[in-house]
Amino acid sequence: MRLFIASLLFCTVTVLHASESLPKITPAEVAAYRKAHEAEWLSHIKTGEPRLFYKAEDWSALNDRIRRAPAPLSTWYKDMLTAADRVMATPLPTYKTPEELADNDRNTLIVARQELWQREVGNELVLLAVAAKLSPSPEPYRKRMHDLVLTICRFNTWGISVRINGDLAAAHLMRGICMAYDWNRDLFNPEEKQFLIKTIRERIPNFLQGLYGGAFYGGEFQANHNHISIATMGLTGATFLEEIPEAADWLAGAMLDYERIGQAMNPDGSSIEGVGYWSYGLSFILSFIEGVKHVANTQPFYDAPYLRNAGHYRLGASSPDFQFTLMWGDATGKDYYGPQQLLYRLASQYKDGSIQYLADKLPYPPLSIRRQGGGYDFFPFLVLWYDPSVSITVPKEVDVLLPDWGVATTRSGWSSKDYLLSLKGGLNNTHHSHLDAGALSFYFDGQWMLRTPGYGSGGRLPGFWDSKDKRWTFFSNSTESHTALLLNGRNQNFDPKATGEIDGFASAPATAWISVDLRSVYADVSSARRQVFHRRGNYLLVLDSVSAEKPVTAEWLAQVPPEAAVTDRGLAIGAGGSLLKVRRIGGDGKFAKRAPTSPIVDASSMKVETYALKDAGSDVSFVVLLQPLLADDKTTSLEAVSERRGAVTEVRVKTAEWSDDLATRNPAGALTLGTGDNSASATAVLLHQRITGNTRSDLFATMAREVSSSWFTAKSAEPFSFETSTDATGGYRITLTTPFNGSIKPAAGLALHNAEKKPISLEKAVSLAAGTYLLLPVKTATR
Repeated sequence: MRLFIASLLFCTVTVLHASESLPKITPAEVAAYRKAHEAEWLSHIKTGEPRLFYKAEDWSALNDRIRRAPAPLSTWYKDMLTAADRVMATPLPTYKTPEELADNDRNTLIVARQELWQREVGNELVLLAVAAKLSPSPEPYRKRMHDLVLTICRFNTWGISVRINGDLAAAHLMRGICMAYDWNRDLFNPEEKQFLIKTIRERIPNFLQGLYGGAFYGGEFQANHNHISIATMGLTGATFLEEIPEAADWLAGAMLDYERIGQAMNPDGSSIEGVGYWSYGLSFILSFIEGVKHVANTQPFYDAPYLRNAGHYRLGASSPDFQFTLMWGDATGKDYYGPQQLLYRLASQYKDGSIQYLADKLPYPPLSIRRQGGGYDFFPFLVLWYDPSVSITVPKEVDVLLPDWGVATTRSGWSSKDYLLSLKGGLNNTHHSHLDAGALSFYFDGQWMLRTPGYGSGGRLPGFWDSKDKRWTFFSNSTESHTALLLNGRNQNFDPKATGEIDGFASAPATAWISVDLRSVYADVSSARRQVFHRRGNYLLVLDSVSAEKPVTAEWLAQVPPEAAVTDRGLAIGAGGSLLKVRRIGGDGKFAKRAPTSPIVDASSMKVETYALKDAGSDVSFVVLLQPLLADDKTTSLEAVSERRGAVTEVRVKTAEWSDDLATRNPAGALTLGTGDNSASATAVLLHQRITGNTRSDLFATMAREVSSSWFTAKSAEPFSFETSTDATGGYRITLTTPFNGSIKPAAGLALHNAEKKPISLEKAVSLAAGTYLLLPVKTATR
């Protein structure tokens, strides 16, 4: 059974840099915060007793619950101990300088100076710390922890690229040290403690100086480097609060930083850095909130919208089979950390069954473990944060708009045989972004058929991170590596305001629509727009229009797998029998293979070949039909025609069973479809209807002010969107958008009712909330 969104949505989206208005944290702020809170923090702890994540008295009940738990927790517990035993069987790590580790291939000196290999060493400490608390035989793990902590403290440096001893490598190492030390304070003799504290006092101040602006992440409250580095600084402050005089500064700085993070992060739960970095940053965000909660009051951080919506963002970014994630920007199609342990924590916090459902559906072990061969902090937090009391709720939404990220996604459903199309809007120039406004990606039957480059291999080369210029000379970051419009062979704009504004989104049981304004991302155009119309389960239309004072050359780019075939009718993409057919309706429909023109052609995360349609003029338009076909789908190729009549584009798509007519224009204006009883007209941006046999079965309009059909007429002062379809009762089901204020006149013999079949008076203008309504025959309504 397919699941559909319950109500039709429409919204206009404005994307802003929330962090632009937030100043960097200053030493004076930290001093004031410390003065106001330090006494309270000290009152919450007992010298020499653990305080991170759990109090000393919590562990007995926690042990009992975990050891007695049925599957899946019992399985995860065993896997955690197995992973810890694998660590025990390896030699202690030996420090090597970046120069010793660097090569001329992937691990260039630029990369090696980050010393990111140390991250997994820190993760191993987290694993050993939890294993020692939950194992019936803790001593071997404690011994290894003791030796590993001291080994780490003897490393020459903990990362030296962004800020020496003050970025990702140091953050992972120090989080592990904090957990190992806090839960096992008896493990270190006085000399060892002195050596440990000396090392920490030398290195952790680098985080605080980075917060003040000494590192790029100081004022970047949406950046994962900020979330990770400052979380660890706060954990260290809480751990050593009564042992290191400046520790209270570290905790105060972290608390102030996390207040700003709550203000800066996208309210829709998304990350401007994409899904992979979202999971990475969130792993430390939750570590900080949970780790410090018994010392400082971190619980209000959970009230921030970005955390409340984080799980729903991850759901919206999932492929229909839950195997992969959207690949916008520097991404690899997977989470970098977990994310099951993170989702279970969120599900427990908010008692949200849909997040629990998502965590249950994701592959175990996660791709972050299987592909990277590590991520040892996954297992302990999975065991600690899983809450079996959260009841599962199966999500109903198949179409998702993430307005702050600037991504809209439409699906046929949530199964391994369903497909997904995602459209990228949002800001072009942010952390880990590409010049991809208006780009499309398409996932079907286990593979990406319209692809994005993801993370380019150029990250190890000079200039890749220069977002003011050189970054955009790399193929993987450029416009030409995306399924986007390329004008005059040039990249999209990358100034700070270049934005693909998703100003239209509608989702209904049978149909969906997305519209993105691309004017600000292309040079020398008066208008540029991409629309997607989705007839769920049948086809999708991509409608593009570009206007300019001077003629432009426009290319409709398609990034496809190497095995894609070019036919006279377009592209045939697929493997294992399932296909995505891509063809232009009207105009020259021949796709030609296209070679990259970027100065630096770096490899992308997936193998990709580029094909292009080309047209030129001062007014260029493309209508492209996407038809997904499963291997056992007997549907023949759709018949389709398109015609431009002034400002209106008209499209007809049909089979032997049904015929669809669509008309669109922007801005909204007069649109007309059909004849006789099947005629419909509207003042709208888009109007669509399906004729099944000889009778209309569906009517759909977006941003309409007036609608007239044989079913009803409606008039509103504000734009509204709706889908109406025939109902089993002999009437019609209306799925209505956000509040409708105006007049509705049903056809003779019909009356308007709410979803519970209660009549609605239409003698005067009505105000209707978004939702489902019924037009029922008068006799049916009065029974």
